[in-house]
Amino acid sequence: MWWLILIIFLFVLISIFYSRRKQNQKINREGGMINKYKILIDSIKNSEPGISIYKVKSNSLIIGLSSISGSIYFYLTQNSSKLTIKWKVNSIVFGKHLIIWDFHEYYDQNKMFDIISNDLLKYQNDIMQTKGFPKY
Repeated sequence: MWWLILIIFLFVLISIFYSRRKQNQKINREGGMINKYKILIDSIKNSEPGISIYKVKSNSLIIGLSSISGSIYFYLTQNSSKLTIKWKVNSIVFGKHLIIWDFHEYYDQNKMFDIISNDLLKYQNDIMQTKGFPKY
């Protein structure tokens, strides 16, 4: 009985690695993450001075900026046919924040950026209304 469990476990593990490898090959054929999501990346980089690409892997990348007062990062990760974008802020003044979006990998990148921008603006307005400006 234990050998059947082991065979099933190995089959699942091999399937996961195989599908991950196929996905990475597909992204590479499309020019890699930087080329595939160029419009979105450029829009994010142009939205704030100082934003740059920090780390690029076969199916993910990190864009953002860091300073003494904190950091803002966008994590773009493609899994299967889905692009997940995480916005993480770690600020001395405003604390830690996280928002996550999921898009189909071929969704219009200009629309992705519009959705992200609108959500961030709404989120920041909500934060200011509920917490107010920090007191020094």
